[in-house]
This record gives sequence, C-alpha cells and structure tokens, in this order.
Amino acid sequence: MAQAQRRRMLAAVVQAVAERGYAATTVAHVIALAGVSRRTFYEQFTDLDDCFVAAYASGLAGLQQAVHEATAGAVGRPLAERVRAPLSAYFATLRAVPGAARAFSAAAVGASERVAALRAQALRQWVALWRATADDCRAQTHGPVTDTELLAMVGGVEELVRDAVQHGADPADPALLEAAIGFVRVVLRAR
Repeated sequence: MAQAQRRRMLAAVVQAVAERGYAATTVAHVIALAGVSRRTFYEQFTDLDDCFVAAYASGLAGLQQAVHEATAGAVGRPLAERVRAPLSAYFATLRAVPGAARAFSAAAVGASERVAALRAQALRQWVALWRATADDCRAQTHGPVTDTELLAMVGGVEELVRDAVQHGADPADPALLEAAIGFVRVVLRAR
C-alpha cells in the first residue's frame, strides 16, 4: 500500500507542477491529487522538494532507459536511423506521461539546487548516451564531435521541448521531433 501511495504522490507532484509551476505548487496540492493524508505524505517525503526530486529522478530514469534501449537497438543501422531512434523514444516517453514535458523541462529549471544538480547529472548522462553515435559520425566526416558540442546539442533539444510547452504547443507534435532530428544531424554531422 505504501508503494501505491508513493506512486500516486509522484504522479500528483508531476501533475501539480505541470499545472501550477514549481514555485506555486504546495504539499496540499499534491495530497489532494494523490488522495493521501498529509501524514502519509510526510512518512514518505521530507518536503515538497523531496517529492519532486523523487519524481524527477524517476522520470529521468524512464526517459534514459527508453533512449538507451532505442540507441542500443539502432546499433549497426545507418546514422540517420541512429539519430531518429533515440529522439523518437525521448519524445514518445514524454508523450506517454501527461505533464512530464512541462514538469520536467519547463518547471524544473529554476526549481531547487537538488533539481538543478539532478538535471546537470542527467545532461552528462545524455552526452554519454550520444557518444558512440557521435564517434561514428566523426569516422564518416573526419570531424571530431566534442563533449561540449554534445552537451549543447542535448541542451538544445531540451530547449525545443521547453519552448514548446511554455508556448502551449504539444511536445508530441511530429514537427518538433523532426526539428530535433534535423538539429542533431547538423551537430553530429550525420548526413
């Protein structure tokens, strides 16, 4: 029962932050959406930030797993497919969790130091996931792709999502995926 309550609270904090923004979300919003008592909330989390960090970490883990699996599944394919597969998985995973794009991309920036540290760690992990594809691109184009360029690329894709949700666009819009694919192909020099 405690695990089910925890899952409901994690989903509720994502929904509340997506609807209100991080700064305007309170524990009261989360417990109302999750259908749990304040006492139950504090049995699981020290405060709202602790709950959001847990939800953010869980969401990032799901995104990274989907992208990692897509990347592994595209090994040996043409570079265009190796670029499309992980980005398609990224956008599909965001689409599958209502509010995730807004909560984890738009609202997470400026949240807390813990969230900022988790986001920085996630960006480094995204760079590592893209390294093999970047190295293969370099072999084809004879131009090195640095970790700094990969970090800018990953941040650029995240900014596309953040900008879309901040302006009321659907992060699942196929045009957004195509824009991200085009951008990544330019950075990786994947023709």
